[in-house]
Amino acid sequence: MKINKVLKSNLLISENLDYFGIAEKLKIREIVKELIKPIRRKMSRIGTVKLHDRLVIAFKENNIKMGRDKLNTLLREEDMLVPRKKNF
Repeated sequence: MKINKVLKSNLLISENLDYFGIAEKLKIREIVKELIKPIRRKMSRIGTVKLHDRLVIAFKENNIKMGRDKLNTLLREEDMLVPRKKNF
């Protein structure tokens, strides 16, 4: 009986994710992370602004609407921001 409740609750959760568009947002986040990886492999110290400038064309091809601030938030949440260099 507990298994049935768990399955029903998981089904409800997945339906709610689709209803609120969260599943689509998660897919977009994964696509953007995959687009960032090759750029960061070549230039590991590239910042958000330059990274966004390089990704604009890829965003249009994949029909992704993401501005610089949203990209910065994603990088912060995924711990992908470049740490600042200190000048001593």
